[in-house]
Amino acid sequence: MVLAQRIEEPMQFQILKDGKVLYAERKGKLKLYNPLTQKISVVHEFGVSTKYVSQTGEVSEAEDGLQGAVLDPEFDKNHFIYVYYSPAGSESKNTLERYTWDGRGPLLASSKKPSWTCLFNDLSVATLAGAWCLIKTKTCI
Repeated sequence: MVLAQRIEEPMQFQILKDGKVLYAERKGKLKLYNPLTQKISVVHEFGVSTKYVSQTGEVSEAEDGLQGAVLDPEFDKNHFIYVYYSPAGSESKNTLERYTWDGRGPLLASSKKPSWTCLFNDLSVATLAGAWCLIKTKTCI
């Protein structure tokens, strides 16, 4: 089944209880598809790193970016959403952050709680992957 056309590099999705689909696009947009209206809205746009810069200054396309978003197992009660991405900037890193989101409108950027950061020393790394989930015991795997 095709939900929507012209989405850009979708990485991960979550289906909400009301049938809406939250999905992450690698280039930084977190979007929400509403099956009743068949419309897509941008929940938040993250400033993400999508380029590698070598030690000699050569720039190339990277696989970094917004890797995914997962709803907390108790999302209906606490409205927590966890986002995993490579922030834009000179530091080569990936970060996992927790936000508060009502499931409808924009993400509350002011609710950001950094949870985990992974720094990369080897700038020659050519592949990035990130997949994770939350289970009811609140364990990250």
